[in-house]
Amino acid sequence: MRNIFLVFVLSAAFFLTACEGDGGSPIATGEDGAVVFEKDADGNDIPYTDAEGNAVQIQTLPNGVPIVYTNFAGETTNFTDQNGGPILYVTEMVGESSRIVSDDSGYLMTMETTRDPTQPVPVKVGFIYSGSVTGNTLNNIFEIARKDIERTFQVSTCYIENVLVQQFEEAVQRLKREGCTMIVAASNHFSTAVNIVARNEFDQTNYVNFGGNNTGRNLSSFQPLLYQPANISGLIAAFNTDTNKVGIVADNNFYNAQGIVSAFAQGVLELPNSRVDVQLNWALSDSYDDTRRAVDDLVQSGHDVIFFYQATEYGIRYAESLGVKNIGFSNRIQDIAPNTHLVGFHMDATLYMNQRVSRALYRNFNGERNMGGLSSNAAGLSALNQNLVKSGTQEITETLFDLIFSETSDVFRGEIRDNAGIIRVEKGARLSREQSLNIDWLVQKITSVRNFSAARTEEQVYFSDLTVNY
Repeated sequence: MRNIFLVFVLSAAFFLTACEGDGGSPIATGEDGAVVFEKDADGNDIPYTDAEGNAVQIQTLPNGVPIVYTNFAGETTNFTDQNGGPILYVTEMVGESSRIVSDDSGYLMTMETTRDPTQPVPVKVGFIYSGSVTGNTLNNIFEIARKDIERTFQVSTCYIENVLVQQFEEAVQRLKREGCTMIVAASNHFSTAVNIVARNEFDQTNYVNFGGNNTGRNLSSFQPLLYQPANISGLIAAFNTDTNKVGIVADNNFYNAQGIVSAFAQGVLELPNSRVDVQLNWALSDSYDDTRRAVDDLVQSGHDVIFFYQATEYGIRYAESLGVKNIGFSNRIQDIAPNTHLVGFHMDATLYMNQRVSRALYRNFNGERNMGGLSSNAAGLSALNQNLVKSGTQEITETLFDLIFSETSDVFRGEIRDNAGIIRVEKGARLSREQSLNIDWLVQKITSVRNFSAARTEEQVYFSDLTVNY
């Protein structure tokens, strides 16, 4: 959801005592803080209104603290406290309505919470990671979100790293025994497993799934539109190659891999009269050897810009050591490749995770599928490396960024053929967000594909010890 409410906080002791409006009654509470309703001649509750005349429905928590549902679209309203001071807030959108809530200890819920940290909290969040939290871009992004949750909501969080798919259910049980009421499956590898676990009708745990599209009563999914910044990255690469050869090193098992590398290749085509050759080398994220061989192959064949889409930072760091220009999936590319990166693309899980925790705190968790992109900051680009990019890069980047941001340009618009020559998108047609997230083919612009992902022996498969970390 794009609108997350920010509340400039006052205690519920000063909350919503007199809001006048046309056609309704003011909000009134009894001595115990419970809302007092007026009745019409037929015994029905008279609807309340806010100061702008919008209809307001009042519900209360068990202790009488009011929950207000009002019909405005995210603007500031003019409720005042009992001293006449304004209570200003922006609400979270729920369908056509908006909502502001207070917790059962009398504080308004906010992104900058005023919850009394000495009070017990109803939510504990556990994260399950595929791979280590160190050197893994995806896990690093979720670690940022995890730590922000602790600061914002004063709730406890923990994680288990290096979990294999076959260990997922055991990791879930370990986190439940640790007291977790909300579990984040922070890898697309877990999509099937978390869906199976969450379908248990007796399971009261809330689940968040990165990369999958399944939802349910207690399961929501987060699918950032990384193909959008990847598309812009393709234009940047095409504009900055000196050899007209651009390479891709990507993990075919990573989230939306074929869609993202295809979006990059379509971005190369955004450069007018582009004659840039695009070669794709597959390499597993967790194998330094596979990645190094994939990079060496591209460099030796004259590719002077390499686009990386892997869960780890191996490839980007190796390109930096070789002095090869690169674009990579990283939220800190300026630090790991300061001399050779052109730009980085990334996702942000913090805003979405805060929204999920907020809902869980007030028993309002729902099974939604979130597909956010550039316009909601779920996906983005880092600043261009002005010490390296060619003159004019900033201008063409901003032009394409603005078109995609405003959704006046589609990344996958026809005609598009795959690399076998089959028409995948008819002329004049476009792929929806959902279709773009489910691409299982490569665009025709990718003229060469090589696989450097070596098969794993049993000795090379490392099982997590399922240690819970804080």
